[in-house]
Amino acid sequence: MNISNYQTHISFKLDTDEKMSSFGMKMIKQLNNRSIIDIALIKQNGSNRLICRTEGLENIDAIDRLLTAESRKDLIIRLAQLINMFEDNAFLNKEFIVLDPDKVFINPEDGNARFIVLPVVSNATGALGREWLEKLYEYLKTIVYNFEAGMDSSIDSLRGILIAMDEDRTDSGELAINGLLNLNRYIVENFASSAADMPKTVTARDKKITVDLKYHGKYGNFSLYIMKREFLIGKADSCDGRIPFNNAISRQHGMVYIENGECFYEDLGSSNYSRVNGKVLEPNKKVKLNDKDSLMLADMEFKVEILESVG
Repeated sequence: MNISNYQTHISFKLDTDEKMSSFGMKMIKQLNNRSIIDIALIKQNGSNRLICRTEGLENIDAIDRLLTAESRKDLIIRLAQLINMFEDNAFLNKEFIVLDPDKVFINPEDGNARFIVLPVVSNATGALGREWLEKLYEYLKTIVYNFEAGMDSSIDSLRGILIAMDEDRTDSGELAINGLLNLNRYIVENFASSAADMPKTVTARDKKITVDLKYHGKYGNFSLYIMKREFLIGKADSCDGRIPFNNAISRQHGMVYIENGECFYEDLGSSNYSRVNGKVLEPNKKVKLNDKDSLMLADMEFKVEILESVG
């Protein structure tokens, strides 16, 4: 898997031996779990990419020293809840949960943990998922070893288990598989019920959307994935969605807005106009975009795909 980090999102390009679980993706969407970061599948230049929106979040690797005791425990509790939930679901696998510290996040607004979940299956995935279990061990070490001793008895017990596992390595230096399996079981049994259940309903103010503008035509196949509240499209280097290969596109052709769970488009006085469902737009006037609309930028037609999610 090829991973690209951007200011507002992370892109995961699937390898040839990897494929997305469509049932897993649908199930993740249906969960509406606040601990899971928004995810969408796009196709770019013939390749599948999974996009996770991370705008406004801080990864724990970058702010490790700033994490409070409450945030550290929340990082364990919410992971244990996800593992417990996934183990009871036929279409979800705990190995979908990404545990690299630079890809686990905190929401500064509420101090709560946010995880990337990638419903990807690979021919190389082992039956026991040893690699994921080792990442679980390393992840918990990152959280627990910087937790002040004596502040929380459950964290102290977990620290003791991690230390014992480290001392019980095999002659080749590997962690014992039984210890890894027991660690997974321990955090579910001791932390999954430590916090209140996630809210099951979504209020209007919680609703968020992701927007994908898909192009298939003489200029190739690609998508403009809208990850910001204001997304500028045009030829200029300063644009978020750059289209430098088409002279019919103006330097600053149009702006896409995400506002209160809805999508709008504004033509910025382009030379060759913009159209929505065939209607020429007035310059500098916002119009609402709906799912499956046609957005024409000069001679390029984009299909609008809008997906609701929970942030």
